[in-house]
Amino acid sequence: DLVVSGANRSFIDRSESIALRENSMNARRIAPKHSLGEAVGASALWQGIVAAQAVGSCQATPALSPVLGFNHQASAALIMAA
Repeated sequence: DLVVSGANRSFIDRSESIALRENSMNARRIAPKHSLGEAVGASALWQGIVAAQAVGSCQATPALSPVLGFNHQASAALIMAA
């Protein structure tokens, strides 16, 4: 299992870590924003692409892509192979 983290080295990282820990998510975590940087409006898309690539290449199944925003929105996508 894999979590494609939305961590961007801001206060949001702590909230995401707590939520994953409280829900027993012991999956591997990667944070594409640490390498790609923040892309307002496109960051969630990058996370989805990374998750889909991981599942498509059999590196992970399933992959969770949580998205937390500065305007207090929260969403997630669970990507699985068909």
